[in-house]
Amino acid sequence: MRSVTTSLPKKDLLMTCCPPIWQARSRALRIGGLLLAAQFLLVPTLAAAPPAAPRVGINSKFLDPDLDPQEWVDRFEVESREVFHAREAILDALRLAPGARIADVGCGTGAFLKMFSQAVGPEGRVYAVDISPRLIEFVERRIRDERLSNIAAVHSTATSTKLSAASVSTVFTCDTYHHFEQYPEMLASIRQALVPGGLFVVVDFERVEGVSRRPALSLLTR
Repeated sequence: MRSVTTSLPKKDLLMTCCPPIWQARSRALRIGGLLLAAQFLLVPTLAAAPPAAPRVGINSKFLDPDLDPQEWVDRFEVESREVFHAREAILDALRLAPGARIADVGCGTGAFLKMFSQAVGPEGRVYAVDISPRLIEFVERRIRDERLSNIAAVHSTATSTKLSAASVSTVFTCDTYHHFEQYPEMLASIRQALVPGGLFVVVDFERVEGVSRRPALSLLTR
């Protein structure tokens, strides 16, 4: 398997973009400290191994019926957040073509949705997937208000994206992989949603002892 890593200004972001295992090739882009990777490659191994212990409660704050979406907009959609600052570089690395179908799993407030919508065009499709009922409601309003007719909101669970089989060519997760409560089930669901030859893109922090910041070390267990 070939890979290419490119350094960008932010020091601890790594972005790796890989096709599924049957294509046996990959490409990677370092964006400071986030990682975009084909964790998809782990699925065959995980399927044969004992399931990882569920990390119950890790997303409890996002399931709170009193969650204030604007509070998360103020956290997520600011230039001081590494992934938001690097959003144009991330979009460029995805190489989305008109007509593409992409799912943003863990879309949160929808920071990337308008960019994805414009990139895939009217013939393409964007799925905004999240586990939080309040954030899905917020994203649905955002879709209506911004007239993003090629985007559909999807309320997921801890074990399923709720996407139809072979419905997307790219599954994108940004700052979300470390929030998966049950890795084997979610990875299997992502694999099912992808068309043959599709991409699973993970943007997340690297876990490097002595280098990564403490919050990243505590969250990134794999």
